[in-house]
Amino acid sequence: MAVTVSTVSTPLGTKLVLDTATDTNSNAAEDNVVAGATNVYYVEIDNKNNSAATYVKLSNSTDATPNSTTPDHVFYAPGGVKVSYVIETGIVFSAGLSFWGTSTAGSATTQTDPSESVTTKILCG
Repeated sequence: MAVTVSTVSTPLGTKLVLDTATDTNSNAAEDNVVAGATNVYYVEIDNKNNSAATYVKLSNSTDATPNSTTPDHVFYAPGGVKVSYVIETGIVFSAGLSFWGTSTAGSATTQTDPSESVTTKILCG
């Protein structure tokens, strides 16, 4: 089998958001991280440092409050693993992209930070 390497003229995304300490930051989200509307194509959650699950919650807003905002999308990472989600057509965030990480499955209720650091990568464009 032959190997082919091609140059990508139109990349899937143009901005990579990297958060090496994904949590609720004392009940605050990472707000409007790309300064306006965007599409999300890829989410990677590295939850290898935790035995419990982590939920990365995305909100179509410029200002989210983890304890009271109901997220538009929730991505799940079991304890002890790294997971990746590819969204081929993208998820539209028309207002802005805000997000947080928590070990609390429920939304719009008190959120609990993961016990150890979680790294999240979000590819936008």
